[in-house]
Amino acid sequence: MKTVSRYIGNLLVLILSTVIIFVLPFQNNAQAHEVSKVKGKKVLITVEDGEMGQNLLFYTLTPSGKKTGIVKIMKVKNSRAIGKILKGKVKAGYLLQLREKKGQKSAQKSSDRKSNRRDKTSDATGNMYWGGIFGFATSSMSVKFANDAGTADLTGSGMSAKGLFDFALFNSLWFRGLVGAEIFDVKGTAKDSAGAATAACNNSSECKVALTYLSADLWGRYIFSKGGFRPWVGAGFLLLFPLSKEVTALDEKSVTNTSNFALGGGFDWFFGKKKNMFVPFQVEYDLYPSSEQVSANSIAVRIGFGMQL
Repeated sequence: MKTVSRYIGNLLVLILSTVIIFVLPFQNNAQAHEVSKVKGKKVLITVEDGEMGQNLLFYTLTPSGKKTGIVKIMKVKNSRAIGKILKGKVKAGYLLQLREKKGQKSAQKSSDRKSNRRDKTSDATGNMYWGGIFGFATSSMSVKFANDAGTADLTGSGMSAKGLFDFALFNSLWFRGLVGAEIFDVKGTAKDSAGAATAACNNSSECKVALTYLSADLWGRYIFSKGGFRPWVGAGFLLLFPLSKEVTALDEKSVTNTSNFALGGGFDWFFGKKKNMFVPFQVEYDLYPSSEQVSANSIAVRIGFGMQL
């Protein structure tokens, strides 16, 4: 239990550090006027930071940044505004971007056009991505042998290599799927109740659990920012199918298909002229199914490369 508590504590520190370092500095950038309701040609708008006033014209944008229409502001009160759709299609969840005003000086127009071009490339576009991700994990396992033959605390590390697929379910909720190889490799010494080494692992005190899994990871992620830097937190369900096994601490027949739950966080950093490539980074805590005899967990750090489909 002490080992599990230590791993959980380390995971919470890592996630909290990720939020403090990467999420908070980008929260202001994520603010934008947002369409909260559409009824006929009228829209109800949630007002955030930025210019807002009666008779102003705004472009409506999808979460990926694509322009879909034009809205004219009819009334503003506190944090709400009512607008009229002049052109295009508008849905709840769309964002607003102030339209260039007529009559501006040519120099100002040129500056605004350059700014708009920068804005278009500052955010990532698209709602489907694919790529690959590699990981390193530290793992631990506690084993209690039958007939009071002793216990063993096993620790170790393993690598992973997986394909990646990201898909936008909603504005800020994304699915991530990972499929590939995951190695779980731990070793330790079997000890009796007095703390002395005991031959409980195939007539040896040296115990080992070395498994290579085919892993299918299903993640739900909440994205904090829609820009080129996207911090997130989420939860996952991992399906594990053993491809190879070398086991002395357990009955080898007991090692079959299994699953575990995971909590994690990280970020996706988009780059390139069109922001269509990205580096995924995530930290996760994996908890394997436990019994009276066996419990196991892992902390994994993963980083990779992806691009827009």
